[in-house]
Amino acid sequence: MAAVACVVSAGWFVVLTLLWPASSRPYIAGSTDNSFMNLVLGYNGFARILGRNHVGFGPPDQVLGSAAGAQLTQGSHHGFGGFGGQSQGWSRLFSGEFGFEIGWLVPAALLATVLVVFSRGRAPRTDLVRAAAILFGGWLVVDGLVLSFMHGMVHPYYSLSIAPPVAAMFAIGVAELWRQREKWLYRSGLAVLVGSTGVWSWWVLGRNSHWLRALPWTILVLAVVASIALLGRWTFRTRRAVALGALGAGLLAALAGPGAYAIATIGQSHHGGGPFVGPAQATRQRGSGFDQSSDNADLDAMLKDTSTEWSAAISRSSTAAALELSTGTAVMAIGGFSGSDPARTLSQFEDDVAQRRVAYYIVVNSRGRGPGSTSRGHSDIANWVAVTFPSSTVGDATVYDLSAPK
Repeated sequence: MAAVACVVSAGWFVVLTLLWPASSRPYIAGSTDNSFMNLVLGYNGFARILGRNHVGFGPPDQVLGSAAGAQLTQGSHHGFGGFGGQSQGWSRLFSGEFGFEIGWLVPAALLATVLVVFSRGRAPRTDLVRAAAILFGGWLVVDGLVLSFMHGMVHPYYSLSIAPPVAAMFAIGVAELWRQREKWLYRSGLAVLVGSTGVWSWWVLGRNSHWLRALPWTILVLAVVASIALLGRWTFRTRRAVALGALGAGLLAALAGPGAYAIATIGQSHHGGGPFVGPAQATRQRGSGFDQSSDNADLDAMLKDTSTEWSAAISRSSTAAALELSTGTAVMAIGGFSGSDPARTLSQFEDDVAQRRVAYYIVVNSRGRGPGSTSRGHSDIANWVAVTFPSSTVGDATVYDLSAPK
């Protein structure tokens, strides 16, 4: 029944995309052959895990063409691999931006998985607590290993995929260990679970020592005190109020760090393709992320004044989207998300220009990867525009007027 529900709810789109004539639908961005299954198994599947989904990128400053002082440069996918200072391996989820986004409760969730499965070892096959631990714990381990060892473009926000099992296992672990607190093993496990999480939060917050300096030390003291209190025999005897107070203090210590970062994140502005979490001091380069540029009011005004089907063309869909949002006009994205999709082709673009469908071609003059950086897949379009049409500088952009050749 689960398989049928999956096929019915999601499979219809796959079938529709496979059966629909390619000539009457948009190119499937990211695929190499305009196939949806190539996208699923390739760009967003095994190719992403193996780091082979951005083969169109090359050295960061490879010049593809220049005219009127503008350089069209080719970005490098290697920059994606280092988002937020993270590194490939078992430590990825605990370091760099990954540590701030998901690492707070991961150790506790892993420990909780082991303790809960052990505590319910002799339960009936239909035991829901053990089933939940196997489900969420297995989800966390499998997905966590993929995130930790995948190559290529790895955004820290991918860690959203393990947020549910992390939260679930922490909650299930606390509840199960509290229920069996009369046994020394589980009482100790509960103390270690909440105490070590507080200590871990103290260490994570220490990486941003300039923000709320008193918070990590408050968490550390509270975690130690709560852990010691939870070890006492009163936690399951007459002093229930003391036990609940110790548990509450332990949970406060465990959740204060990620809670504070969540609140700090809400108060910050975010834009671009790689947003970071926490206060501004911790993000280091919160700014615009990849494929984004600073506001260019003159360029926006120029595009708003057009009447063509597309006000402009620019490499990559993320940069086109930013211009669409700021101008309210349609902007042609050359090469799709990565800039290397075979859409549009040079002949198609030449026809668009001849039919007066697009007014301008834009190159942003930024070093390395930037909004105007052009992948090798479309250097032909960039070079043709550079040698054929006149250009002018508008803010940080070189704008080619496609209304008439030089």
